[in-house]
Amino acid sequence: MLKRMLNARTLTLVLVEFILIVLAVDFAAFIRFGPVPIRALNSWTLRAIVVAAVLQLCLHYADLYDLRGLSDRRDAVSRLLQALGAACVILAIVYYWIPQG
Repeated sequence: MLKRMLNARTLTLVLVEFILIVLAVDFAAFIRFGPVPIRALNSWTLRAIVVAAVLQLCLHYADLYDLRGLSDRRDAVSRLLQALGAACVILAIVYYWIPQG
């Protein structure tokens, strides 16, 4: 079963999605705060990586990567909202425990 889930296509799609989420978070920070000094760039990218990892884990646990099980739109939207809510709560806890330095 693990071999079926980790084929090259799935791995590529997850990696591309991860990169797109990181770039979207970095772009949103750029739009909101403007250009950041080069020394702060690593901090922004690290935060974007944390956001992307938490978001993808929540989407995975909500079974949103299994397209065969998403035939009902209401169920898919419900799962998506639950995953986004869980990601927001997890990120709030993480950023509360590890404040900005």
